Amino acid sequence: MDVLVEGVLLVEIKVAKALAAEHVAQLLGYLKSSRLRHGLLINFGARQFDIRKFASPSLDSREHSSPKPTCLFFVSFVVLFSDNAAAS
Repeated sequence: MDVLVEGVLLVEIKVAKALAAEHVAQLLGYLKSSRLRHGLLINFGARQFDIRKFASPSLDSREHSSPKPTCLFFVSFVVLFSDNAAAS
């Protein structure tokens, strides 16, 4: 898990040429294990920015009706520099 927003939205960030089935499976696994309903899979590595929304159908929306404390977790953060930027 890369970022958890407001305790209700899981954001998984990737830097890959294309999103693969493993990336989707990883996000769905995180949603299931965390008992969260909503997730975003964002890929910055493709030629064109790619973002996909997911909702876990296995959870009842009544389970998440009470407000959760505001929280934000940063697990990993990747910064890539191009050869030109690194040379500067």
